[in-house]
Amino acid sequence: MSDLANLVDAAEMVRLEAAIGQFQSGEMDAERFTAVRLQHGIYGQRQDDVYMVRVKIPGGLLNRDRLVALADTIEKYSGIEFASITTRQDIQLHFVPINKVIPLVHRLAETGLTTREACGNTIRNVTGCALAGVCPREHTDIRPVVDATVMRFLRDPLTQHLPRKMKISVSGCEADCAQGMLHDIAAVAIEKEGKKGFKLMAGGGLGHKPRQAVTVAEFLDETELLAAMEQDAQRWVVRVLDTNPPIANAFVTGGKYIYVFTGLIKQAATEDELAFVLSHELGHSLLKHKERRKEDVTTTIGSIAVLAALLSKKHKEDYVDFAKIVM
Repeated sequence: MSDLANLVDAAEMVRLEAAIGQFQSGEMDAERFTAVRLQHGIYGQRQDDVYMVRVKIPGGLLNRDRLVALADTIEKYSGIEFASITTRQDIQLHFVPINKVIPLVHRLAETGLTTREACGNTIRNVTGCALAGVCPREHTDIRPVVDATVMRFLRDPLTQHLPRKMKISVSGCEADCAQGMLHDIAAVAIEKEGKKGFKLMAGGGLGHKPRQAVTVAEFLDETELLAAMEQDAQRWVVRVLDTNPPIANAFVTGGKYIYVFTGLIKQAATEDELAFVLSHELGHSLLKHKERRKEDVTTTIGSIAVLAALLSKKHKEDYVDFAKIVM
């Protein structure tokens, strides 16, 4: 990523401007506008009529022009004189009035920066080692890998409405400075028998029940990495973390059938076994916690429907029966 990728889509900026205009005129209600603005990294604040805008900085890499653009937006459009740098290598601008959002994103776009998918249930900013390209221990410069990953998933229709947000990291050596063990998908550069490649991990996360990622591929050539990540992302079956307690996280990758239940990472031998275990564990959890708000239950039922569609049809009846009981 020595030449920073241009992340801008001019047409979507026109659509965002139109949506803001419709919201201000009353043509678009607040609920619909919330969905639009979140897709563009624009968060509501507790204060009325101001927003937080999150800017994606893939791999944490910035050049002079982008730093100047960020400084300009803070000075001209933010209600405070500083910005926040997040653990996911994003920049957050606070107290931005709604009428300044479009000038802000246009100024960022002049240098190729975007706020698209900086929040919501999508693939978030791809993070990388802070020493990429200069670390004497790195097996490979991961900046092109970060670049390719960002460009592959950004605006992909298949990743716009995931069950939950997904976070990806890339590290240049076994030191894993990007902390892949805490990520949904992580690539760590390694060297095996004199050949350089990547180890692929998945299933990590923080929260009140943190868990470490598990290795799903011991060694992949760089040419295979993006396809393997894509498989993980598109077959990431269910992750219902917005319920209380969290129910389950399951994914199928590299020929392995892995699921997380009540914080424990387990592995099933076959797809049928994964479907069977999840149908029962999810169902019993739903019955145990059926006093939860109805919208939470509905979310979980929707996730079970995804499981039924993507996994073995053999146990589809289990999902349907549990859904009927809970609802």
